[in-house]
Amino acid sequence: MLKFLRKNNKKYLFLWLIATILFASYRPVFSLLVLFDSDYIKNENGTFFYLFFVNLLVLGSIVGMNFISQFIKNRFFATSLEKMNEQMYKTFQRFSLSELVEKYPTSKIIKIFTTDNPLVVSNYLGSIESLLYFVCSFFLGSIVILNIDWRIWVFLVVITCISFGVTKFFAEKIAQTQKRYNDSQEGIIHVLQDVFEQVAVMKIFGIGKRLSKRFHTENEEMSHHFFKNRHYQSVIEVVNDACLWSIQVGLLLIGFLLISRKELDFAELLAITQSVETITTPIFWLSDILTELYATKEIRKENDVLLFSKNTKNTQAESFEKITLENVSVNFQEKTIGELSSVMEKGKKYLITGKNGSGKSTLLKLLISEIASFEGDIKVDDVSLATNNLNGITGYVSQKVKLYKGSVEENIISFDKKNDDHLEKVGELCFGEKFEQLRSKQAQELSGGESMLTTIARALYSDRELLIVDEPTSAMDDENTQKILEILSKTNKTVVAVLHHLTEKDKQLFDEVIEMP
Repeated sequence: MLKFLRKNNKKYLFLWLIATILFASYRPVFSLLVLFDSDYIKNENGTFFYLFFVNLLVLGSIVGMNFISQFIKNRFFATSLEKMNEQMYKTFQRFSLSELVEKYPTSKIIKIFTTDNPLVVSNYLGSIESLLYFVCSFFLGSIVILNIDWRIWVFLVVITCISFGVTKFFAEKIAQTQKRYNDSQEGIIHVLQDVFEQVAVMKIFGIGKRLSKRFHTENEEMSHHFFKNRHYQSVIEVVNDACLWSIQVGLLLIGFLLISRKELDFAELLAITQSVETITTPIFWLSDILTELYATKEIRKENDVLLFSKNTKNTQAESFEKITLENVSVNFQEKTIGELSSVMEKGKKYLITGKNGSGKSTLLKLLISEIASFEGDIKVDDVSLATNNLNGITGYVSQKVKLYKGSVEENIISFDKKNDDHLEKVGELCFGEKFEQLRSKQAQELSGGESMLTTIARALYSDRELLIVDEPTSAMDDENTQKILEILSKTNKTVVAVLHHLTEKDKQLFDEVIEMP
């Protein structure tokens, strides 16, 4: 991750390192200020206003440095999260459709952006900052204490080694439970998507109640991992508190003994107290460092795959003359395609028919590379689909309508450049005279038929050679079904469609009917 930030967030990384190192010196400086004050008070010629001015200047500088370092840190963390999200977003765009379907379902992608990435930035970068602070503060604080009395330094090192050992042991356990906890959140997301994605269905059919047992199971698992994670952290906190109290009591006892022997004066003890915090504070931060580093270890491994993912060798066809299926068979989610051979030529229209479960939609998934594993071969002209996919020249219409927030026109253009002439032609083909009335209508205001026609218009506006249509009429009335058939028959695209409830007359609109085996 640091390698990625060193390349992509170099400016704030450098400023953050400098600010952290400078801020780490504030406690040793404060200890030296105490010694200065003690010596100056002994000076009979000293003045109160001079002492007040020096202390105010030093304290003001420390406060200012603290504020600046915190500002730079927060800016560095925020920009790092932004750049990580941007890089991963680009990576997901590069992945093939089959990779996304198999390895990165929607719930996992949401978890990565909303849970994993913020956690890694806060914990991992925070732990690196603590590590820098620890090294600088421990070094500077040790110099101050060793110059006063080495025995106190040895006492501190012994106690902190105990704290370090316990922390390391439980931090390894936290690494496992943190990963399991984050993964269990994905299960919760799955259930919530199933329940609330279609609110009307949820209310009418009582989906919430039917899935309550599944939610309870996922929630119980998440709660279990959350408890174990917090429990291990609590053990570390208890041990650290015990070590801290031991240091405070031990320091007072050792100080009392040395003062009684006149080997130490009160001013030096006060300076040591300040310097002890210089060492103990970062040491207990070191406990947090280990906890946070281990907590994000497994997540960082997964994130590094996304941050440093390279472009795959798979290319996209720029055009085609024919698509050849040679003895293609596949098993996918309990749907099976027997051996199928066919040739689909450019400019023609193909209707895929067959019994329920015969694999009609599965065949379309093969053509858009949503399924990568199959027997036989699919060729685009003379090149295998595995290395030359059709996605760059394919328009796709699925049974499930997906429209974005905005008007009909904005959904048809779909974030592409606006071409008024082309938009008018597509709008007239799909909506006829109603297009002028509908183009400014918001997507959420459309009927089911209008939404599907908008989806088809979007596919046609992209002006791609191949149009894949997967059961758009399954929930449509006869009027809208005939409208969709009319659109498909008039377009000059190569059409491969799965449609239901067609008459023999309707089937004659297609150049070839492919019956699934």
